[in-house]
Amino acid sequence: MSELIQAVTAVLSNLIEPKLKWSLGSLNLIKEVQVHDHKLRLKIDLVTDDENLKAQFQDQVFQALTDFNFAEIDLTLDRVNVARQGLEGIKHVILVGSGKGGVGKSTIATNLAAILKLRGHSVGLMDADIYGPSIPILMGITKEKPQVLDDEFLQPIEAHGIKTISVGSLVPADKAISWRGQLVSGTILQFIRKINWGDLDYLIIDMPPGTGDIQLTIAHELKVKGVIVVSMPQQVVIGDVKRSLDLYREKQIPVLGVIQNMVSYQCECCGSQQTIFPGVEEQLAGVEQIGSLSLKPDLCKAGNEGIPYVLKNQSDEIYQEFERIAIQLEKRLETGLIFPQTVPEN
Repeated sequence: MSELIQAVTAVLSNLIEPKLKWSLGSLNLIKEVQVHDHKLRLKIDLVTDDENLKAQFQDQVFQALTDFNFAEIDLTLDRVNVARQGLEGIKHVILVGSGKGGVGKSTIATNLAAILKLRGHSVGLMDADIYGPSIPILMGITKEKPQVLDDEFLQPIEAHGIKTISVGSLVPADKAISWRGQLVSGTILQFIRKINWGDLDYLIIDMPPGTGDIQLTIAHELKVKGVIVVSMPQQVVIGDVKRSLDLYREKQIPVLGVIQNMVSYQCECCGSQQTIFPGVEEQLAGVEQIGSLSLKPDLCKAGNEGIPYVLKNQSDEIYQEFERIAIQLEKRLETGLIFPQTVPEN
């Protein structure tokens, strides 16, 4: 891309779409920018179909480009289209949550989505962690933005064959997301009602920590098949995990089981597995454990590279553990047998 085209694109990216009131750049609405013989050809998609708003927007485009002194500007304004709406084509909605942050929910959600894709399923991945979105990094889509479609729908970004959506793809990485509850809930409702997922076997939702507005909104708005709770065998994690289990039970969301993460690590010297947090794991004995994952540097490295670990390593113990988790999930959902929904007493 030439420096001139980059400069034009940068100016256009700051213009505001008349209906949604978001910038063209954040919504990925600039479809074509070409310069030939000092003549500019543009194609921009808009959500609005109001002719007055389109005329005003056209004037804004010409005004914004005045300083470039193009001999001619050929501007085409199209309206985005959507073929299929919302969640109607999704078979199973699965939450991956925990009351505690930093336990590896996003890494597990990403690799669970990837292993289900490897097993032949169509899969979507929603990042519901508004304040700390991780999915764009873990899926390698930090520079991608979702397409805005007709009727204010968003087209999820596809990465590694998985459809994804995250507020991290809409807000610059260096910008704080200092939103209050109503705006957070509204964004989650947009993700629930206005994403063009199409037909999916599984939609995996990476939940934020805690038991607040986002959890309540999703519990109220979605028909969820169940939640997989991520924990660590560490005392400071257990209490928050119990609270999240209590919330899901209160909202009648089946608990599909617990995955214990970072239970051990492999010694670099002797190769033996060393327990990191001994003597705590049994405190969640009242909920069925469906997986146990060790701490492995290569798992973190894969996340930094934007590639789910199970897509890079399809033979080791981490891959095999995710495969076992996926098989259990498939069988339970196919037969209608849900894991025991019991919660340990305090």
